[in-house]
Amino acid sequence: MERLNGSPRFFIPDIGWQCRRGTRRLYRRLGLDGLLILVGLFLAVIVIARLAHARHALSDARGLLATQPVAEVARTTAHALTNLEKFEGVLPAHDGIPDVVSHLLELAIEEQLVLSRGEYRAQADEIGRFMRYRMTMPVKGRAPSLQRFIERALADQRSLVFESVQFKRDRIQSEQVEAVVQWTLVTGLPETKSLDVASTSP
Repeated sequence: MERLNGSPRFFIPDIGWQCRRGTRRLYRRLGLDGLLILVGLFLAVIVIARLAHARHALSDARGLLATQPVAEVARTTAHALTNLEKFEGVLPAHDGIPDVVSHLLELAIEEQLVLSRGEYRAQADEIGRFMRYRMTMPVKGRAPSLQRFIERALADQRSLVFESVQFKRDRIQSEQVEAVVQWTLVTGLPETKSLDVASTSP
């Protein structure tokens, strides 16, 4: 008895040889032109079948969209509006920007940092329905104090975003640094909009 794990050539026919044999028979019967026509018809059948499948899938998708309950669409829209309202609820009021800036100045004084005159710019996002208040603060002081100042500011103000800091030292080993800290405070939109207002002081 032949072992089951023996060579499969006794059980499985040579598919490649069978294909070549069938092709030679068709070539003898139909000739080259007939064989090409037959291949073309075969490919056309495949293309037509795929088109029919695509049309059927498209029809099913349209039917699903047509039968989707209006209430489900309404629930999705209401959910999106609820998330937007939650986002707006955690934003500080636009009128509170001076308080935030004053708090940052107080933190800098507590950390014995010296702040030079900064730049402040307000920019509204009408789509997101919030305001970006960009602040650029030149600071001088010890490097550890600067790090604590940034950490405390972020901990106290949830809507304050730390963008970047650039600093330089007179000597590599010196703890005294001159830095430029860039913040973005995200607030609600003002009642009276004054967009893209730039100034040199808060």
